[in-house]
Amino acid sequence: MLSVATQQQSCSLDGCPNRRGNTKLCRKHYMRLYRHGDASIILKGESLSVKLDLHTNRSAGLFGCWPWTGVIHPLGYGHVNIPGTRNPQMAHRASYEFFVGPIPDGLELDHLCRNRGCVNPSHLEPVTHLENVRRGAAARALAGVA
Repeated sequence: MLSVATQQQSCSLDGCPNRRGNTKLCRKHYMRLYRHGDASIILKGESLSVKLDLHTNRSAGLFGCWPWTGVIHPLGYGHVNIPGTRNPQMAHRASYEFFVGPIPDGLELDHLCRNRGCVNPSHLEPVTHLENVRRGAAARALAGVA
C-alpha cells in the first residue's frame, strides 16, 4: 500500500503512475500542456480529425483562412502525418479529403485565397495543373510580383 506522501507525489492526471515534478503533473504531461495547451492530449496514433483540430487555427485567419500551425514545408504548405501511412501529406489536401471527399483524379487543389498555409476546405478548389498555374500567375501579376 502506498503512503500518503507517495500518493501525493504522483501525476494528477487520471491513470498516470508517473511521479510529478514541481507542478501537479509529471514531466510528460507538463510538456504536453506547455506545447499544446492540453496535458491529456494523445500525440502518437491520434486520428486525422484530432490532428486537423490540433494544428488548425480557425479563428485567427484573415478572410476566413484556417492557418496551419503544425509543420510547414519551406514552400509554405503545411504537412501532416496521416495515421496508418509512412509519408507526410500536405495538410490542405488532408483537410479537403477529410471535410469534402477525394480529390478527383488528374486534378490538384488551388488555394482560392492564395495562402499556401490555409487548410480551409472552402478555400480549396480542384483544378487542372494548367489552371492552377494560370491563376497563380494572374494573382502575382495583380500583386505586382514578378
